[in-house]
Amino acid sequence: MKKHIATLLVIVLTLSLLAACSGGGDNNTGNNNTNSNNTPSSTPGDNNTPSSDTGGTVTTVQPSSDRVELDQVVWDGEGMKVTLTGYQYRPLWEDYCFYFTLENHTDKNIRARFERASVSGCMITGSSFSENERTDAGETREDTKLIIGRYFLEDRGIDKVQDVEFIIFFLDLDDVQNELFNTGLITIAGPDSGSAAQTFEAEGIPVFDGGGVKVTVMRADNDIMGGAYNGVWVYIENNSGFDIEIGTIASPGLSCEISNGKVAYDYVLYSTLGSDFQFHSETLSTALLSFKVYKWDEETHSFNGEEIKNTIGDEYGSLDVSFDASGNVVSAANP
Repeated sequence: MKKHIATLLVIVLTLSLLAACSGGGDNNTGNNNTNSNNTPSSTPGDNNTPSSDTGGTVTTVQPSSDRVELDQVVWDGEGMKVTLTGYQYRPLWEDYCFYFTLENHTDKNIRARFERASVSGCMITGSSFSENERTDAGETREDTKLIIGRYFLEDRGIDKVQDVEFIIFFLDLDDVQNELFNTGLITIAGPDSGSAAQTFEAEGIPVFDGGGVKVTVMRADNDIMGGAYNGVWVYIENNSGFDIEIGTIASPGLSCEISNGKVAYDYVLYSTLGSDFQFHSETLSTALLSFKVYKWDEETHSFNGEEIKNTIGDEYGSLDVSFDASGNVVSAANP
């Protein structure tokens, strides 16, 4: 019997922690549809939609940077049980850490992979990560973590923690290409749950618009990853009705997964290593950008579904984009 818990009123963060998230970065607007009515019909695990009548409410606790202990089952099915056991803000690491226990009652060695994480409607995949995901057959593991860096929230202008959402994919460790099953979307309600929706802004020039997917070039940045890269920040809105993966056709690099109804801030990376392997810090003056967008294929559980075409530039969004000396985008034209 499967028991799935769709919404957990679990997490309370201090006003000071929330204030810490609100500084810095762009004050960022887009469509931010995080309610259940906007959950994509193609989201993996939709056939396993959690049942709210098996869930529960964890009593609100006083805010603290110390670990807050919880005991809330977020998934119980297919021989795997996942329990949210606590959370805390870790000042030393400047991150939010969610603790889970994994119980593997199957005869397989399994990895629990946390994917498509978002906070308040903005994707954070790529800047969130998990630890201790493996469980051998019959094993219980009590130290699995989902970690979200505070700096990432600042860079995206996320100043409300309305919810944290993610999907857990369970993989067969003896056949890493074999996804056994997944939880569907799990939602942890935050302290701002029920407040006016978090809004995001993207000042720039649209370079891709098609099938409910829109990409806006925002600015060039010469200090990504400590100066190892410069790149171009883009803002992506996904209202296609599907989870999607968007990437550049060739170098430079971008690969971003976005759930339906969510937005994302990401960057197209260019290496700043010269032939002498020395860093340089000149801001990009021009960039040729071209994108491909794929829908999630529910049958193959991969992004091999229908391709979404662009209505700006050519079908893949090939545009020459120009920036001023400060990195602000000033024009985009067909190459």
